[in-house]
Amino acid sequence: MITAYKYKLRPKKAQAHQIDQWLNLLRMQYNYRLSERFNWYESTRSPINSCSLVSCSIAPIVEQPDYYWQKRDLLNTKQLFPEYKSIHYLHIARQRKDFHYKAAKQLLDKYDVIGFEDLNVKGLAKTRMAKSILDAGWSEFLDILVCKAESAGKLAIAVNPNGTTQNCSNCGTRIPKTIADRWHSCHVCGLELDRDVNAAINVKNLAVGRTVNKAQRVSDADAGLAEKPTLYSSAS
Repeated sequence: MITAYKYKLRPKKAQAHQIDQWLNLLRMQYNYRLSERFNWYESTRSPINSCSLVSCSIAPIVEQPDYYWQKRDLLNTKQLFPEYKSIHYLHIARQRKDFHYKAAKQLLDKYDVIGFEDLNVKGLAKTRMAKSILDAGWSEFLDILVCKAESAGKLAIAVNPNGTTQNCSNCGTRIPKTIADRWHSCHVCGLELDRDVNAAINVKNLAVGRTVNKAQRVSDADAGLAEKPTLYSSAS
C-alpha cells in the first residue's frame, strides 16, 4: 500500500514571479536583522584595556536585538512595508506537525491498537470549542496517526462517539453528565472514576470489539489503548 507521495511543483509565470519577490523580501529582511545585531555589537564593545573609565565616557547600552525583540519589531515592518503582509510564516504550523509525528510514533511504538472517537471536527469548529480544536490540529493528527499505523501494520480505529462519555464502562448504564461534570459515579455498579478515563475505556472496548459486559477492567494508564485483538493474533 502506498502511503507516501512525491510531487514536483511547476508554478506558473505569475506564481514564480511572486515566489521570487517573497524570497527577495525575506533575503533583505534577514540581512537587515543580521546587521542590527552586528551594529549593536560594534556600538557596545569598548577596548577597556586602553581606555580609562574615569576619562572616557561610556555610551548607554541599548537593548540587544535578540530573536524575540526582532520578532516584535516585525509588526512595525509589516506596517511600514505592506508587501511583507502577503508572506505566510509557517513556523508554528511546522512545530505542531512535528509534534504530531512524534506523538503518533510514541503511541505506535507502545501499542498495536489505538481507538479514537470519530468526531465531527467541522461541526465542533463552529462551537465554543473551536479554538481548542483548531489550535490542536486534531484532524491533521488523526490523519498522520492512521497513515503511520497502516505503514507499521497496526490499527487506528475510529469508533462512534455516541455514549462514550455518558455510559458506564463497567455495567453499561447511561449516567447523564453535563460538560461541567468531570467525575463518573455509577449508582448501579458503584464505579467511581474520572469522566475522561471512563470515556477512554469505552473507546478502547469499542475499538477491540468488546461489549461492556465482557470488557475487562483496565488501568488508567492503558485506557483507550490496547494490544492487538485476538482476531489479529497468529493461530496456533
